[in-house]
Amino acid sequence: MNGWLTAASLKLLLALVSPVLLAVPCEAAAPKPLEKPSSKQTLILVSDCRGQQVKWDMSDARPKLSDSEHELLKETILPAARTFWKKHYPEGVYENFRPLTAFRGSFTESGVDQRLILYQYEPADNTGKYGIVVLQGGRQVCHYGFEDCALSNFRMLPDLNENGCSELAFDSWSMHQGYRHGAVLVITLGAKDMKPLGWTEIADDDLNTNRCFKFVITARRGTLPQFYSQRYQKVRDKWTSKGKQQAIKLSKQDTEYKLVK
Repeated sequence: MNGWLTAASLKLLLALVSPVLLAVPCEAAAPKPLEKPSSKQTLILVSDCRGQQVKWDMSDARPKLSDSEHELLKETILPAARTFWKKHYPEGVYENFRPLTAFRGSFTESGVDQRLILYQYEPADNTGKYGIVVLQGGRQVCHYGFEDCALSNFRMLPDLNENGCSELAFDSWSMHQGYRHGAVLVITLGAKDMKPLGWTEIADDDLNTNRCFKFVITARRGTLPQFYSQRYQKVRDKWTSKGKQQAIKLSKQDTEYKLVK
């Protein structure tokens, strides 16, 4: 029959297959419930300011820099910073250029050896002026200037968003009429633009009554990192957890990070 089924053979085939077809449900399988994150996944500490002294004066900062890095800061970075801040504040600012911290890692490109230096240009009375420089092979990759409150507790984070580059985190502090507030800022760097991940509260202190609350911030790695906050209160010189750890979303940063050219 040249490979074609006869009417009789087709009828026989349908008789054999029909019971099987009837036994298969027509509805699509129900979707599996989302799996909860494994408790074995390590949470990364982002900020814990319990017991830390808030430093308003960073004049004692002495990061270890090489002679070539000192020379580059003096001959290239400082003149560029002067021009940058003069453009934004023609009336002038109080210059007190000082490196605050330095890290080695990959910051703007995965897998490369880079050096990040964060410096103060004008100390924070109300608002300070700062800069971030990334160097690679002794040459400048990028240079940003920004304004913020008093900064402290600078640290490098181990690639929270899994893009192969480390993030930078630092605490920002403000004080008004006996009330002290702290926030942690988390940023990623690019050669042409800064990419802040956001900020969240880390301290809410009423120094008039010694009512002090601190928030320990942790994160779980991922393309979109998940952040967590645990609230603590100081009672009789001991930090006691208040409530359960909460999953949070970082708030959008208002800080503008501008390229220094």
